[in-house]
Amino acid sequence: MSAALSVSLQRPLVRSAPYSLGTAIAMAQFGSSMAGMLVLTMFLQSGLGLSALAAAAVSLPAAVAMGVSSA
Repeated sequence: MSAALSVSLQRPLVRSAPYSLGTAIAMAQFGSSMAGMLVLTMFLQSGLGLSALAAAAVSLPAAVAMGVSSA
């Protein structure tokens, strides 16, 4: 038996509605938070004229809070 087959997900888990819904919600939340951070960074640089370092300093607390809350 190959190593790839032993690591695969169990079929009942993938077919479980709560598991699938939770996975879809987690993916949507992650994608939307990343998109929001990208839009914020572009606004800070293009709209307000901040440097890349200043834009990173402004968005750093939000990034740290997301990292701490996800752990």
